[in-house]
Amino acid sequence: SYIFTFARLDTACIGTLIAMLLTAEKGRVLLGKSAVPVLIGSVLLLVGTIVLSRSLSLKDAYFIRWGYSLLALLFGAVLVIALSEKNHLQSFFKQPWLTWFGRYSYGIYVLHWFFYLLLAENITNRLTFISNTTLKSLVASAIITGFVLLSATTISPLYARKEVEEN
Repeated sequence: SYIFTFARLDTACIGTLIAMLLTAEKGRVLLGKSAVPVLIGSVLLLVGTIVLSRSLSLKDAYFIRWGYSLLALLFGAVLVIALSEKNHLQSFFKQPWLTWFGRYSYGIYVLHWFFYLLLAENITNRLTFISNTTLKSLVASAIITGFVLLSATTISPLYARKEVEEN
């Protein structure tokens, strides 16, 4: 259900609320005051959800119920903090390794789910030497991330070149 828009409507609503509040001075003040508490609260609740479920699996009932919404709140708060006056978060986002990820982020976004569906179960089943489910999920995620990054960095330049030739 994660891939269906209506299942992730909470995420869209959080983004919409932030966009609406940014249009008015009072809204910007409210966002500025609430961003750090929302960030801290969502991190704590997300950690609690992971501890309670004892899993990092995307299929875990606790994560499905709470995790995605908490991630939306967390990254919404990060966005608001990054948009505010000069701060350490802005200088963090200007790091070269992050701008590298930014260059390929759309390719990563498009490809990650395809590779997850294609490889996750197969890789997890082959990691029989790892008994801890969470560790097994992390190792599988790292392998899949490698495939996604390799593909995104290979495909994105080809697409960018084609786009330049068309213009």
